[in-house]
Amino acid sequence: FPVTIMMPVSGLKPDTVYHYRVKFVDEDGNIGYSADETLRTQPEPRVVGVEISEIRLNNAFISWQTTAPAQSSIKYGKNSNYSSILSNVSGGFTTSHAVMLRELDHSSEYHLAILIEDIDGNEALSDDYSFETQKYPVISMVRMEPVSGTATATMSFTWKTNVPTTSSIVYTPSGGKSDEVVSGSLKIDHKLTCIVTGK
Repeated sequence: FPVTIMMPVSGLKPDTVYHYRVKFVDEDGNIGYSADETLRTQPEPRVVGVEISEIRLNNAFISWQTTAPAQSSIKYGKNSNYSSILSNVSGGFTTSHAVMLRELDHSSEYHLAILIEDIDGNEALSDDYSFETQKYPVISMVRMEPVSGTATATMSFTWKTNVPTTSSIVYTPSGGKSDEVVSGSLKIDHKLTCIVTGK
């Protein structure tokens, strides 16, 4: 009757064709060989489809795919020496991976590379990827001018920001209560007008 025998073979290279024959000896000492057979090992896992999104002042969302189920670690830093690493961010062997990088510095360029390992222990490192966190808003060229031809004392405020932002001014008219003027539009050139006295 047929007998099934399984024997692990280690140390093979990925994506390589191997030839093999099975040698057998029966109970009478007769030696036999199977026909020549071939097999191709699985390709080495690769990182594909890397996307960097939701970039903010202090965090960024990284997602990627692998060509075979693998677990991933991500190395990152302000240059390709990668001063930080997050290990096993995938939580197991999978082909879809994602992680949020947190506590980054604003207005900074970051580099990252993804290290993966498949279930057979084959490792691969992705290319280097880079991104820049959002710039911290800075206000400059603030000017204040009276507005002529109005029934009440009115002031016009103008300023610039280095990145598009909304704007608001909180002010207290003479003899009045605090008030606020708001613009919800994202822009770098700003102008708001305030009534500075109730008289």
